[in-house]
Amino acid sequence: MDFSKYFKPSLTSENAEAPRAFFVPFSSKEDAMTKSFRESDRYISLNGDWTFHYFETMLDVPEDVQNVDYDSHIPVPGCWQNSGYGQYWYTNISYQIPYIAPNVPLDTPVGIYRRFFNYQATNKKPYIVFEGVCSMYLVFINGQYVGMGKGSHLMHEFDIQPYVIDGINEIEVVVTTYSDATYLEDQDFLRFNGIFRDTYILDRDENHIEDFFIKATLDGTVSVSIEYSGMCDDPEIEIYDGDSKIDGMQVLNPVLWDAENPYLYRVVIKCGDEYITKKFGSNCRNFEQYLR
Repeated sequence: MDFSKYFKPSLTSENAEAPRAFFVPFSSKEDAMTKSFRESDRYISLNGDWTFHYFETMLDVPEDVQNVDYDSHIPVPGCWQNSGYGQYWYTNISYQIPYIAPNVPLDTPVGIYRRFFNYQATNKKPYIVFEGVCSMYLVFINGQYVGMGKGSHLMHEFDIQPYVIDGINEIEVVVTTYSDATYLEDQDFLRFNGIFRDTYILDRDENHIEDFFIKATLDGTVSVSIEYSGMCDDPEIEIYDGDSKIDGMQVLNPVLWDAENPYLYRVVIKCGDEYITKKFGSNCRNFEQYLR
């Protein structure tokens, strides 16, 4: 497999959706307000046991990932050092690799993950989400290249509608130990590798909310700006104080948030058949000192 085109600092991802606020849609308002995001009927977890093969160098990786001889199993989320692959690294003054930025040594180890998942095709649009993978990773579904991500602590989301079929699907994730992103992630922490955060599929409406931003001022005025994928003819926005719905978009006599009293309100947004909820604070009480 030729990794050369990916070792470019200007190429931080490929075919990934634009970064957005974290949220998981629900199919009902009651579920959105009472259930955790992992209980949403739009959330399909890919966590669990994956088959795995560890290559000592990237030169050993076959061109076709479907030709890999998977010889072990590994948990996702998890770091492969905890499963006996590679080695633990801690250094806060130097890199683990020779400084030849943006290149990395050809003996960079590579881990390849595989699992099968059952997908029931509906009128929804599926996206796969990786919340954290170190260092660089390439995603393949049913043998087709989907996309690439760097920035190990960033969430990446890929539209997989063109790749999935109704029934059993195969996914492979090729993960490099190092990449050009390694030079930007030399923080003071233990270096681990692999798919170390949650991985899942989200079923979205064809027309859906892509991103949103909540702004709450000291007088209790709340505004929500929304970006859409497609059209949403009649979005609905509601504000709740606990279980009580607030009339309009202003909280009267708001309880201001601070670290000692982290009081939160809730916004619920409806677009088509989706409900999205997010808790927020009515700005910060400590800001009052700057208004005097």
